[in-house]
Amino acid sequence: MKFLLKLILFPIWILVKLIALIGNLLTNCACFAFNLLFICIAISVVMSVAQGLWTTLFILLGMGIAAFLVLLVFAFVATEFWLMLSDGLKKFIFS
Repeated sequence: MKFLLKLILFPIWILVKLIALIGNLLTNCACFAFNLLFICIAISVVMSVAQGLWTTLFILLGMGIAAFLVLLVFAFVATEFWLMLSDGLKKFIFS
């Protein structure tokens, strides 16, 4: 019975590893896109400070923090969650 369960879980484990790999690649691509966004926000923050637009400055800082948190959550879900799931399946299948 346990062998049959392992036989069923093996393709699922391969699929989870594939999702983890794709998530890792997407996270790397998203980091490049977010870096461009962060550079634009940083330039806008410097311009806002120089012109004394304090309301705009706080809006831009909020946008930067929100973008960072989105990237952090996406990176966790795309990589760590699937890797933890994959490791658990691997331990069970190869035990």
